[in-house]
Amino acid sequence: MSHLVRRVVVPATVAALCALSLVGCGAGEKAVEEASNKAIEKALEDDGAKDVDIDSEDGSVKIETEDGTTAYGEDLDMPGGFPSDVPLPLADRSIISATTNKNEMAVMMALTDPDLAAEEKHLVGGFEEAGYTVSDKVSSQAEGMEMLMFTATKGSTQVSVSITGEQGGESNAMYAVTQGS
Repeated sequence: MSHLVRRVVVPATVAALCALSLVGCGAGEKAVEEASNKAIEKALEDDGAKDVDIDSEDGSVKIETEDGTTAYGEDLDMPGGFPSDVPLPLADRSIISATTNKNEMAVMMALTDPDLAAEEKHLVGGFEEAGYTVSDKVSSQAEGMEMLMFTATKGSTQVSVSITGEQGGESNAMYAVTQGS
């Protein structure tokens, strides 16, 4: 048996088997889960993240760096600084990811059964009513899929909106916001 196998592989295998046996018994499931989360958090922090939080209860992850923050999960909060005059989709929605980076942010929402024609009318009308100029509008429907994309600009704020998904099914909306120059 090589020195590497005795020094690294055998202890790692023993630790993994111990952890699995604890999980199998139900005795240490929470402890193993917490240890795994802490190891992932530490690895990301060692790789440059200032703070990493993994919440196994709600499945959310939040990573903070010196440039910004990224969060993944369900029903997340809208990031601070998101323009209050930007219209959001009519369909039931859940924010599933949000990223901020200096003067830019991106928000991804899961939409439940959106009506693309109604969304287009609502969103484009809402942006225009709020003083934005809407351009580069594209919408398409083919083979059960649908898509709407456009850009809205007001002063130094630009918002790119994309809604894609299945007709009558699950869809996603992506808002990419740039503020300032």
